[in-house]
Amino acid sequence: MNEFPFTFSGKQHSEETKAKMSIARKRWHRLHPNAVSKWQRGRKLSKVTREKISLSVKRAHVEGRLNTLHFRKQHSLFMKKRFANRLNNPWYGRRGKLSPVWNGGSSFEPYDAKFNDELKEAIRNRFKRLCMMCFKPEGKIKLVVHHIDYDKKNNFITNLVPLHNKCHVKTNNGKVNRLNWKKYFREVIRCRNLSAHVTMNQISDLVDLRPN
Repeated sequence: MNEFPFTFSGKQHSEETKAKMSIARKRWHRLHPNAVSKWQRGRKLSKVTREKISLSVKRAHVEGRLNTLHFRKQHSLFMKKRFANRLNNPWYGRRGKLSPVWNGGSSFEPYDAKFNDELKEAIRNRFKRLCMMCFKPEGKIKLVVHHIDYDKKNNFITNLVPLHNKCHVKTNNGKVNRLNWKKYFREVIRCRNLSAHVTMNQISDLVDLRPN
């Protein structure tokens, strides 16, 4: 029985295949200049390190800690087209200042000292521990608190709303999208100020106002 149970075990790539893999790898690194940290570039692993990695991978296969079926899996035509479209996208893999949604590095700015756990809890309770984007209740993970105007030092209660993590990610997708989310959350605050809690009718109206 082969102790390395996937179909390529014991085989070697042809010279033609190696050349294709080399071209593809160089193209990938050219499209993703920041994917490899500076200290890794140009470095080669020692023979001892390579042997340790090899033994570790083989042991994982033998112990069943790796999904060996993945190595025999054929991607569907749909997934192949999806991969091709992603690689042909000129914006794919761009990070930092090269990203189309770059906002001047605002995510690295420090939060104000007043933005503490006590304030966050007060905001969560103010909105009955509901996410103000999907209007679903808080789960095992606490709701995060979002600054409506994206100013980390503006900690007035009228500038803060609770969101799920997955919802919070949507609010940082480009400058145009940020403007739309500002308008939406300001309407949420307006409804909250009119009554002690957001009613179902107001929720229905707010859902229609959410940016796509």
